[in-house]
Amino acid sequence: MLKAILSAVISPIVGVLLFVITANAQGVDSSQINKMFAVLNLTEAQKAEAKPIVLEGFNERMSILETVGLEPGTKPTFQQVMKLRGPISASQRRTEARLSEVLSPMQMDQYRAFVSERRKEFRAKIQ
Repeated sequence: MLKAILSAVISPIVGVLLFVITANAQGVDSSQINKMFAVLNLTEAQKAEAKPIVLEGFNERMSILETVGLEPGTKPTFQQVMKLRGPISASQRRTEARLSEVLSPMQMDQYRAFVSERRKEFRAKIQ
């Protein structure tokens, strides 16, 4: 039971952390942003509004990671994950809330599915 609880709490955060850490090590990958925008079928106006939101969210999460001394390309410790869980989740919620002002409800569903798929891909890489 404890393992299931920890997995439910930590696994999504680790996926996000690994994405952000990997992205930071390589710089922001514009091709991933463009791929997401293509999947969401954004208009040019939506792209112009959404890109700064996505980049600001990324930069905010990078700043949060720096507060616990997490280095690019390293796997976070349990203690680091626990410290980061709240701030990272809050940052994700802020980004999602801002995007919801630009995207349609259907596009928001597609956005959530895209993000979920990216997390799964990164989890698979670390196992």
